[in-house]
Amino acid sequence: MENHVIENLDNITPTTPVNISQINELPKNKKPKINVWILATVALSIIVVVGVIFGIKFYSSNQIAGSSDQKLSTKGNDTKTSEENIDNTQQASISDSELGTTFPFIRNGKVMLYENGKESLLVTPSQKSTANACHNIIYPFISPDSKYVGYIQQVGDEPGYGGCLDGELKLINLKSRKITETGYKTSYYSWNAKNQIELETISYSPAPDSRGINPSESVSKFLIYDPVSQKEVAIEQMKYSDRDDGIRGFPLYGTEKKIMFKDRKFYLVKNNVDLYLFDKEEVSDFRGFSPNGKFALFISNKQAPESNDGFGSIWYAVDTENPKSTKAEVLVVSGAAGGDFSTGLKWLFNKGFISYCSQSLSFISGEKPLELTNDRGGGCHNEEGFVSTSPDGSLALLKFKDHFELRSNTGNTTNVAETVQIDKGRGSPKNMIWLNNQQLIIFQSTYGGDSNNPEPPTIYLFEKSTNKIKPLIQNGYLIESSN
Repeated sequence: MENHVIENLDNITPTTPVNISQINELPKNKKPKINVWILATVALSIIVVVGVIFGIKFYSSNQIAGSSDQKLSTKGNDTKTSEENIDNTQQASISDSELGTTFPFIRNGKVMLYENGKESLLVTPSQKSTANACHNIIYPFISPDSKYVGYIQQVGDEPGYGGCLDGELKLINLKSRKITETGYKTSYYSWNAKNQIELETISYSPAPDSRGINPSESVSKFLIYDPVSQKEVAIEQMKYSDRDDGIRGFPLYGTEKKIMFKDRKFYLVKNNVDLYLFDKEEVSDFRGFSPNGKFALFISNKQAPESNDGFGSIWYAVDTENPKSTKAEVLVVSGAAGGDFSTGLKWLFNKGFISYCSQSLSFISGEKPLELTNDRGGGCHNEEGFVSTSPDGSLALLKFKDHFELRSNTGNTTNVAETVQIDKGRGSPKNMIWLNNQQLIIFQSTYGGDSNNPEPPTIYLFEKSTNKIKPLIQNGYLIESSN
């Protein structure tokens, strides 16, 4: 950054200095030729003029320095980063409550950053993807403290079933714009409340016939990564065959507790003590922890009652503070197979959740599931875009087929206004992400426009202060469409 020095103002002096003390020392029987009050007024005026000149020069210097701060540009390995102003007109129209709104998104394959009404370029792919090599950048997510942006950079692997998925996890320090290569290859990740990353990385071993993988020789590792220290703070490693057989949710709750599956048995591990929970014959797999870590959820092998709403299953909610207590039974209503892959349970406070392939909230208390959005979009949809709870657990936004609803943890419920009517279905809009405890963004689509939906998708902003959802970004999404 350039240094700007304010000019020396010592040479800015009145042309005729006035000595007030000499005037005061005149004999009492003699009147001065010039009135004391006139001289004092002149001196005061000169001081004011000097102050104005000083202020103008100081303001100009700061303006130059401020514009210089916006011209940051760095380079990181195979990825270019720069900052450029995309839309100055948008900055002039933002609301006071929108100041401080910062989040990343993808446009035309590039990672962009929205910040205080301006858009800037963060990352450009090293090369374009082809039919035989994936080079996309996907899932740019910002940390809760707005200090880091993570993203997955695909490194030229051939697309498999379902398209391009795996890539290298990288982090951008938003202050320095430095890019860190974590060394982990993954298809998805998430930020936790402690500004740490939770992810799974798999080391695949090829099958003897070179067709597919060898599950018993492949290794799956779940971990929590701290971007400040650049170290793993918690790890759970297992054979991929065990992971595929029994662990479908993220099994680590910080460093406090975890779920372990070995010898076809499930254990809760606390303080390095293994507490037996289930045999594989009792439950199908583990699905995740509640946000406060109190409950661990498993799909049971118990027959669910018949339901007109869809396929049902019984889940067990284990109280991790008292694992020997009776397991709560939770009815989960699911749909058909196929579609987007699971990104993890989405919670209504610590009371209820949306699971993969479901369109209804299931409740720990055992009450009847609450159907949310049931229109359009066949097959199996992931958990995104139905419900999202604020970081402090005070508010939750829910999407119904005809309206959005804001709920508080104290029981208040209000309908949310839409400045532009949003078409609401099972698969759109998606990815409702709280930026803080007052603001949330909603992606109209995870993917960019394609042959089936050529219109560029919109990113919307919800503000608690106005209780409204409004369009914010045009042509913004999280994954570059392969079509």
